[in-house]
Amino acid sequence: VVSHAKNLNYVPRSARSSKATVRVSFKASGLSQPYVIPKGSSFATLVKNQSYVFSLADNVIVTSNDDQFTFDCDIYEGTYLKDVHQFDTAKMRYRISNKSVDTTSVAVTVFEDNKIIGDQYRMATSLLDLTAASKVFFLQATENGSYEVVFGNGVLGYKPKAGSTIVIDYRVTVGARADGATRFINNFDPTAPANELNGNVTVTTLTSSGNGADQESIESIRYNAPRHFQAQERATIPSDYEALLKNAYPEINAVSAVGGEDMVPQQFGKVFVAVDLQNFIGELPDSKKQQYKTFLRSRGAARPVILSPDYVYLDLTVDLQYNINLTTSTIANIRTLVASKIGVWRML
Repeated sequence: VVSHAKNLNYVPRSARSSKATVRVSFKASGLSQPYVIPKGSSFATLVKNQSYVFSLADNVIVTSNDDQFTFDCDIYEGTYLKDVHQFDTAKMRYRISNKSVDTTSVAVTVFEDNKIIGDQYRMATSLLDLTAASKVFFLQATENGSYEVVFGNGVLGYKPKAGSTIVIDYRVTVGARADGATRFINNFDPTAPANELNGNVTVTTLTSSGNGADQESIESIRYNAPRHFQAQERATIPSDYEALLKNAYPEINAVSAVGGEDMVPQQFGKVFVAVDLQNFIGELPDSKKQQYKTFLRSRGAARPVILSPDYVYLDLTVDLQYNINLTTSTIANIRTLVASKIGVWRML
């Protein structure tokens, strides 16, 4: 399935880190400010008595006019790892060693001619506008569930020099299991290496962790890959809008799009998109509506209108028949299995 998906230019979704927003406050002398809190600085938390580590995705610079310092930041579940390779002109693919990578966090730096400061390469998702000088990399999945970095060939994308050092920096994650964290404790001194901290560090949760996701399943790849290929990163018909949103946002459980010409009364030039989020029932937050609208607007001519779904609640009475000669399960086990499947069933 993954091999066929690769031929359709579809990259199966990796696991996604749960994200939270926190406010960090501390007192310090400030003699050595601005304080630079490096990428990867971590916070500890518990979810259902299981400990997890959340990390900063970028450096944070903190300054103040007095001894009170405060900053807000997004933190992501997981820790950062690095893979180091030597570029070989006969080898264009370089595997990321950990299968639990969140591919949205992948950063690639190439050091040519033994330079101390390397060149940052950006991730490319298409060949459009690429030249021989474009310092980009591509991601693709392998058959065993890993991911690998692919460089340009010198015509479409810059080809690093032989012997260059390639550093692949990325975050590994447990996916959705870290959703729901509400309290965090910092594991770092925000004034390091000066060590000018005066008292304790206070971490206030502004948004609890959420939107984590597990690696895309084979069945999901089988469904999404041909639809992604059909959409070709642009939306012209309603099903394109559905495929693009589902692929880009793993927190979406289901999505349904209808062209404005099919509405009553007709509203030409619009497409109406209803989005159902995982583990969420109710009116979609305005921030999510704007996020989805901005994403779709750049990929289609029609003006997207993001809607909250209408929910139908069913009270079911189920009569079940089964062949006792074809199963070793007890009546109680079968009843529990059927009830669990009905309990998680949702349709948009």
